[in-house]
Amino acid sequence: SNKEFFAHLVERGEVEALLDFENRERLFPGIDSRIKFAVLALRPPSPEPARLAFFLTQPDQAQDPVRQFRLAPRDFALLNPNTRTCPVFRTRQDAELTRAIHGKVPVLWREEPEENPWGVRFLRMLDMTHDAHLFHTRADLEAQGFHLEGNRFLRGKEVYLPLYEGSNVQTYHHRFASYDATRRSPVRVSGPEKDPSFL
Repeated sequence: SNKEFFAHLVERGEVEALLDFENRERLFPGIDSRIKFAVLALRPPSPEPARLAFFLTQPDQAQDPVRQFRLAPRDFALLNPNTRTCPVFRTRQDAELTRAIHGKVPVLWREEPEENPWGVRFLRMLDMTHDAHLFHTRADLEAQGFHLEGNRFLRGKEVYLPLYEGSNVQTYHHRFASYDATRRSPVRVSGPEKDPSFL
């Protein structure tokens, strides 16, 4: 809900500086070290770029030329054309590199005016909210004459399988867990089952 407010400030050139701090070095000892806060300095409308710095842990780091960078209103629009939110960079070099890339490569998808230079299509194959009618419960299948065999429900040549969902996978292991239809829950895959033939 703050993005419209921030975009308004940026477009009018009213952001003088935005300095983002983390409390990791206990700048405020009575506050948890994971707390983040920011100093936002405003000014009357100006064409001058805003001064930004992120992930600071001490006030003097805000003057470090490696950590601080400047963005003009057109840069905010270039870097985040759809959201107009503030881009976050650790160093000036990161900001300059990203600005150079965005200056040469078109945006992936522009919302207004709509522009799709890469021919991107968004597709949600199945959604439990909108496609609930496509999924069947165990009780539904048993009422229709299906019988459980292993983890599959069978009736003649018709086969229903359990839903493969996020709890079945891990970052580097697509067979992290299987599904036990009897217990109706995911079951972690053991060592011997991890061979390539395991389904």
